[in-house]
Amino acid sequence: MEKTITYWLTNVGGEEFSGKFGFSITLLAVVFVAWIAYEVFRRIVSPMIIYLADKTHTEWDDDLLTPEVLRAFSQMMPAIVVAWLLPKMFVNHETLYIWIKKLTLFYIVWSCVHLVNKVVEAIFQAFDKRDYGKVHSLKGTFQMLKLIVIGVGVITGAGILFDRSPIAILTAFGASAAVLMLVFKDTILGLVAGVQLTANKMLQKGDWIICQKAGANGEVIDISLTTVKVRNWDNSVITIPPYNLVSDSFQNYQPMRASGGRRVSRFVYIDSYI
Repeated sequence: MEKTITYWLTNVGGEEFSGKFGFSITLLAVVFVAWIAYEVFRRIVSPMIIYLADKTHTEWDDDLLTPEVLRAFSQMMPAIVVAWLLPKMFVNHETLYIWIKKLTLFYIVWSCVHLVNKVVEAIFQAFDKRDYGKVHSLKGTFQMLKLIVIGVGVITGAGILFDRSPIAILTAFGASAAVLMLVFKDTILGLVAGVQLTANKMLQKGDWIICQKAGANGEVIDISLTTVKVRNWDNSVITIPPYNLVSDSFQNYQPMRASGGRRVSRFVYIDSYI
């Protein structure tokens, strides 16, 4: 590509003009082509995909092919175009070619991580809309999947920038495993506790629980990787780490609700001087 542009500029303005502006025009041409690819996918291809998804009878394609997912995919188009044009341009600039290749691959990795996280979020929203998330408390699981994807992206991106294999990067992280475990202690404990709460069916979204130590007496409104939110009957919201619910005891009145029973609390004041 650079040779073609240089040959065309030489015919138009001579060798001196080609030597001064050949590289700049080549770079602008690549940027322009990448921008065109992004705009075409965002403004033409994405609306067509959404239109076709709306015409189908199933609802899963509507939930997965959301504008956020397609926008994340469109952000990959410039990097894909640049990666495709790299072998054909900058033939006479080997050092610049290496750095642009690294940055392009790093951007592709970041775009893939962003796209996968958007897909995971769309899948969670689809399950939550169908009340699967309420029954199985899937929010923490999907959050952990997003953390794993981000971790893989960080390791891959670091390997691309520093010319190291992912195994070498993992070895470096393994040497500092104690520090990482200390930093992500709450996340690890929350994940393990969330798995225990879900696997043992101890807690679900919408349950009425009482945790005396945390001062919670109300309905569970959200279960995430690191927190459980409870709305008390006075409409105050208490945030409890999942590990506290596993390590300490709490009362769950949902089986009583399911059986049709009621629990009524009343205060009876007695005048002891009578």
